[in-house]
Amino acid sequence: RCLSDWSSDVCPSNTPMLDGLEIRPEDDPLGLFSKDPATLTPEEQRILKKQRRLLKNRESAQLSRHRKKMHLTSLEKQVEALKKEKAALASKVSDLQEENERLRKEMITLS
Repeated sequence: RCLSDWSSDVCPSNTPMLDGLEIRPEDDPLGLFSKDPATLTPEEQRILKKQRRLLKNRESAQLSRHRKKMHLTSLEKQVEALKKEKAALASKVSDLQEENERLRKEMITLS
């Protein structure tokens, strides 16, 4: 998945990928992702493992921010719907109070 654009599930064909994650040049300054893992020194393997973890963490953080944004949007829509419902109910209460007052006055005049 391209991390730079959530609206697109397709990355440019020249973008290197690792486990579905976009690898930017700054993510792989030593070019370890393009090497055969069997030929890496223990130090290079440690660095590669750290870079993979950072990539996955970045994707997880971006996904978390996306979910948070979607949740916030949903809550905002819910707030608007509840505001409209509140206004409608307040209007109904006002109408019923007026009717109640009118009926009380009518009852007094009839007695």
